[in-house]
Amino acid sequence: MKMEQMKIYSAINNIMGEIGGIAKNKRNQAQGYSFRGIDDVYLAVQPLLAKYKVFTVPRVVDSKMELKETNQGKAIIYRILVIEYDFISAEDGSRITATVIGEGMDSGDKASNKAMSVAHKYAILQVFAVPTEEPKDPENDSHEIVVKKKTAEKELPNKKVTKEKLQQVVAAFDLVNVPVPDLESYVEKSLGDFDTDDLEKLRPMLAELKTKKQKQKIEAAV
Repeated sequence: MKMEQMKIYSAINNIMGEIGGIAKNKRNQAQGYSFRGIDDVYLAVQPLLAKYKVFTVPRVVDSKMELKETNQGKAIIYRILVIEYDFISAEDGSRITATVIGEGMDSGDKASNKAMSVAHKYAILQVFAVPTEEPKDPENDSHEIVVKKKTAEKELPNKKVTKEKLQQVVAAFDLVNVPVPDLESYVEKSLGDFDTDDLEKLRPMLAELKTKKQKQKIEAAV
């Protein structure tokens, strides 16, 4: 398809001409700033996408998950997604692709959902050059993370963690929808800072969790 025939370009240009600015109507009470939520962006752009026959399709090309700890000592899942969004013209199938990064934190199973919402919002804001008052656009859901102190001395190997900490790890992953056969490798991959002894302590806890999930699967099938 020749560039001059690709309708996605004129459609994006038309949407840019009509979308205008999006007010910061949401407020992060914990950190005291205003921001544009994903629903604010959808409300502004969705009618124009329909009018000019444009839709978006996401494609996750990379994913990273870390287990962190809040300042209250609770385990929380931190997810980073690299997503490609195709902006496609429904008239001729022409498209452009925007690659964005989304980050999300959650103590349950919503970290990926939050990361995708953030990524989609920024893809829309950047493709259509929606006016913003400041470069950063943080989200309303905030978590204060405990930062490990760096020392001049080389860290000693075999760092130890408490049984309670391991129990928090297992509890957090109990809420994540991971296939039972993959659970152990999934958890171990997220515990790169823990030593071999810690992982040995974790194995019986994982075995108990696997049994629980298998039992739940059987009960759900009955």
